[in-house]
Amino acid sequence: MIEGFHLGVGGAAGQVCLMHGFTGSPWDLRPLGDALAQVSFEVRCPRLPGHGFPDGGEENSWPAWLARGQACVDEAIATAGGRPLVIAGLSMGGLLTLQLARDNADQVAAITIFAPAVSISRFNRMGIWVLGQLSRIGFGASQMPKSVAGLADPHTGESNPGSNPFPFSAFRSFGELRQRTRKMVGEVVVPTLIIQGMQDETCPPAGADWLADALGSTDVTQHVLDNSGHVITRDVQAPEASAAMISFLGERLA
Repeated sequence: MIEGFHLGVGGAAGQVCLMHGFTGSPWDLRPLGDALAQVSFEVRCPRLPGHGFPDGGEENSWPAWLARGQACVDEAIATAGGRPLVIAGLSMGGLLTLQLARDNADQVAAITIFAPAVSISRFNRMGIWVLGQLSRIGFGASQMPKSVAGLADPHTGESNPGSNPFPFSAFRSFGELRQRTRKMVGEVVVPTLIIQGMQDETCPPAGADWLADALGSTDVTQHVLDNSGHVITRDVQAPEASAAMISFLGERLA
């Protein structure tokens, strides 16, 4: 099992809850977590249910993913001690971040969305639709293997631990979460940073532009990484992505 992580305990700069993506794991976000901890943030990154090679059966659906994210937020709030709270997420983790920012608006100081999954490629959209339909007619427990992709850097791809197979029902649930989130982004009013890789073939750059326009926040910043694919936080420009988030937080939390 790939466990979550908790770094920089007691960090004075603030608290950050990180959300990984669909079929991903905390491994995807560990370099970002390390960078944040080095500048005095306390960082939590939970493993979402059904992800990271779980030891036993877990509910692999958006209500379970969102509940795990809310538990992370609740723990951070309980130990805040006056420190600001930030939420950040990669891909589907960005969808969870948007949901959590709306649901905890009075507690969240800022959010960062990496490669927002508000839009996905036509190929992936069709695949998710087909698997979703199959899950409705008795194939929900059937599983789909997940290949390692989304990185422009082949060397990092070689070290990616990959993912356990996912039931068709989880793909349907991801599609439901995406549609649910698209309908409520106008209710997200906290300062937001959106970071997008221009080589992303999973969540096209147009999705980041759509999100920037659709958010209810009046404080939205976009940062583009010309040479990065989907898994920005592990790709060739991962240090730049981390630095952009740290700079953004330095300005917003001052």
